Amino acid sequence: MKKALNTNWFWIIVIITTGLILEFTTNFNGLFLLAMVGVWIGTVFYHECGHWFFAKTRKMELFMISSFAGMYMNGRWYFSIPAYISWGVCGMYKPLRNGRMSKTDAIWYISGGMIFNLAAVLILIGIKYTFNIENEILNFTILMNGLIMIATAIPTKNNDGGRLLSILRGKEDELEVFNSSNFLFSPELSAEEIFNEISLDNENDYMATYVRNLAYMEKESHNDFKNIYETELTERHEINKMVIEGFQAMYKYADGEELDSHEIEIFNEQASVYTIPFSRIYQFFKTGEIEHLVYFEKHNSHFPGELENKVFLRALEGF
Repeated sequence: MKKALNTNWFWIIVIITTGLILEFTTNFNGLFLLAMVGVWIGTVFYHECGHWFFAKTRKMELFMISSFAGMYMNGRWYFSIPAYISWGVCGMYKPLRNGRMSKTDAIWYISGGMIFNLAAVLILIGIKYTFNIENEILNFTILMNGLIMIATAIPTKNNDGGRLLSILRGKEDELEVFNSSNFLFSPELSAEEIFNEISLDNENDYMATYVRNLAYMEKESHNDFKNIYETELTERHEINKMVIEGFQAMYKYADGEELDSHEIEIFNEQASVYTIPFSRIYQFFKTGEIEHLVYFEKHNSHFPGELENKVFLRALEGF
C-alpha cells in the first residue's frame, strides 16, 4: 500500500474516480473538478517547459522532464513514477563541448518556469478582457499560473526563487553542482578522464563525489569487480550514497558473492527516480525470479545519465 501511495497512477485513479462519483451521485459538478485538475497538471508541465525553453536557448540539453502524466527520462517515457516527481521536474545539462555553465545560463534556466507562468497570466488576462470572456476554466487557468509562479518564486533553499537568489548574490555552489552534473550526462569524456578531471574542492558540491565514484566504478568494471565493492567510496548526498551502495552491492553479487539482508534492503529504500530500476532488482533478490531481470533487456536506458547506465548494465551482465 505504501508503494501505491507513492506513485502518480494511484492518485490519478483516485482523482478520476472521485470526480465521476461526485458527478453522478451528487449535485456537485465532478466534471468541472476533473477539468480543474487537468488545468493544474497542464500548468505544472507548462512551467517545466519554461525551464526547458530558456535552457535550450543557452545550448543546454534535456535529460528529464516530468509532470503528473509521467516522466520523460534519457530517451524513454515512464507513466508510473514516484508521486513527488509528479509535481514537476526539468533536468537540463550543458554538454562539455558547449563550455562550462555560466551564471547567466543558470539564471535563465532557473527563471524559465516563472517567466512562462507570468507570460501566461498576462496573455490570458489580455484575451479575457479584450474579448470580454467570462469563463470559469479560463479564470482558474489564470489563477493556477499566478499561484505556481508565486509559489516557485518563494526564496526557500531548494525552490526556484531561493536558488536564483543564491546565484544573484554571487554564491557559486549551484554552478559547481551544475558543472559536475555535466560530466555525468555528457558522453564526450571517458571514465578515466572524468575521474581525473572532476574537482572535489567544493564541499557543497554533492554531485562531484557521485560522478567521480561512478567514473571509478566504470573504470574498474573492466578490471576487477572486487575493487568496486571492497573500496569505501565517500558520498556527500544521502540519496547518491544509497545509489552508489546499490551499485556496489550489484557488483558484489555479480562477482559471485552473496548479499546479506541489509545489502538487499538498499534496493528497497530509494526515494527518487532510481526506484524505477532498483525496485525490480529488489524483487529479484527477494523472490529469485529471473523475470524481474528480463525486464531490463527491453531497453538500454534505465537511469538519467549515460554513465549511470553503463555502471548499472555492466553489473547486470554479471547476474
